[in-house]
Amino acid sequence: MLSSLLLTAMVSATPEPGTIILAGGGKTSPKVVARFLRAIGGADEKIIVLGYSSAEPQKSADGSTQFLKENGAKNVIAFGDQPGPATNRKLAHLVLNAKGVWMPGGDQKRLVAALGAQFAQKLFRQALDNGVCFFGTSAGAMVLSNPMIGGMTDDNLPLRSEGIGLVPFLVDTHYRNRDRQVRLKFALDHWPVERGVGISEGEWIVIREGKLIESEGKPEWLSR
Repeated sequence: MLSSLLLTAMVSATPEPGTIILAGGGKTSPKVVARFLRAIGGADEKIIVLGYSSAEPQKSADGSTQFLKENGAKNVIAFGDQPGPATNRKLAHLVLNAKGVWMPGGDQKRLVAALGAQFAQKLFRQALDNGVCFFGTSAGAMVLSNPMIGGMTDDNLPLRSEGIGLVPFLVDTHYRNRDRQVRLKFALDHWPVERGVGISEGEWIVIREGKLIESEGKPEWLSR
């Protein structure tokens, strides 16, 4: 009887994996902020804003922090410290003790380069498994696939780069706005990825445990 009670307590104490919201870039709407706040459990929960997709990480993080606060978030930390081992240790502590991670746009390769692919993959996966929720828009969304589209090559082909890999499909953003249908299809045809999604500006999707549970707009899903 006692062992059964202990087992039940252990199972109930296991956190549910976090939710991931991926947006297609452009102007972020208050509606998606409200959805993110609902995912993390409310406006009082801690959010870490990572500005590393920008050439000016702290400025980017500060801007998104102000935007979140203007739209109801009450406990937001802007993070754009100079990259390095000490910064990664500090970031790991913050992320693992937060309820949400917010990643604005810029250049997805910058974020991976700043944190290091292996560190970011391990930290973000652990956080997601522990119930931390992630929001990414534009580059902040694209970086969550692995491989990720890192831009374009000199031959005008999609650049295959190492991403973080929180979602089991390829992500492209500004999809119809920048006519990226061809590059997403090319990547799916030539890379070891079975599925991809093109998200246009103003659109977003909600992912839980690798599966689509909600969408705004008409994101386009493609398969190999």
